[in-house]
Amino acid sequence: MGRGNTIGMFKNYWVIAVRSLRRNRSYTIINFLGLTAGMVASLLLFLLIRYETSFDSFHTKRDRIYRVISVNHDPKGDWRTGAVPYPMAGVLIAWVTVGYRAVRSALANPAGALKAE
Repeated sequence: MGRGNTIGMFKNYWVIAVRSLRRNRSYTIINFLGLTAGMVASLLLFLLIRYETSFDSFHTKRDRIYRVISVNHDPKGDWRTGAVPYPMAGVLIAWVTVGYRAVRSALANPAGALKAE
């Protein structure tokens, strides 16, 4: 079986595929749009995951970075926020005695937004 037969075989497959696609245009368009939507959704999901996992990747001990959140209970449901009471950093440092540090961030204080403990 030579190389010429292989090229001819693929050419024949190509011709048959094009004829089939022309004959069933509506199904071709529906399949193409579905394939396009799936590929776009996959690409967007990949970009979102890459963006979300890129934070704090420059730290040498990035596996030891934690974020404390508050869960607020409301009659409409529970909602989470990154705002915690101000003394929380001191309590966490006293509670976890393995040499961790805490950083307070105050968005309402533009003069000194971060203060390390």
